[in-house]
Amino acid sequence: MSIPATVWAWNNEVCCSTERLLLLALAFRSDDLNQCWASFSHLREITCIKSDTTIAKYLDALEKKELIVRRHRYKKVRGLTVKTSNMYHLCVDGYPHAREKSGQPKKPEKQNNTTSTNPKQTPLPKKDKTQFFEEIRKILRGSKS
Repeated sequence: MSIPATVWAWNNEVCCSTERLLLLALAFRSDDLNQCWASFSHLREITCIKSDTTIAKYLDALEKKELIVRRHRYKKVRGLTVKTSNMYHLCVDGYPHAREKSGQPKKPEKQNNTTSTNPKQTPLPKKDKTQFFEEIRKILRGSKS
């Protein structure tokens, strides 16, 4: 359980109690890197939301608001690729493009075509999840020292 993530989840503006409940459930299960691997069945159990469709709808809404980043995970079972639980990253320090300590993620600012050597100013493409998580790890390591 991550206390900063839970406090962040309480302080975010969301549209309804279901969004808040899901955000708190993810924060409650998150680790020190603000990541959690909650399955839909586990989210159903701890939130008492009965429908997978409802959970998916509100997780999509949280992702569109840039409060979470979802990473689909797969594994090989007897030669077949099988979907496992998603990995959710809570954007406690803001969305990758705007890392502020305020707890409220901002939309990325438009940048001109100049190249920056500072990794905190370089925008990351949404599709490049590996690069995104490496960037998050670098920032988290830097803030602990």
